[in-house]
Amino acid sequence: MAIEIFHRIGLSEAFRISHVIVAVMWMGLLWFFNFVQTPAYAEMEAGSRNDAFYGVIVPISFSAAASTAIPVVSTVTCARA
Repeated sequence: MAIEIFHRIGLSEAFRISHVIVAVMWMGLLWFFNFVQTPAYAEMEAGSRNDAFYGVIVPISFSAAASTAIPVVSTVTCARA
């Protein structure tokens, strides 16, 4: 099935589609960090804020940093095609 998709629409188009999907996910992460996390941290006590930071924000930050490579790679690939 996957091979048929690559033959039908091309690898460049697959990268373009993945770029759009990952970009939407990236915007969701930015929305979470700016509009959800900041007001929630303002209302938390210091102890629970530290627990939330090390339990939730640090793993999300590492995955967000790693996911930055996907749009960059797909953009370079689409630009070359």
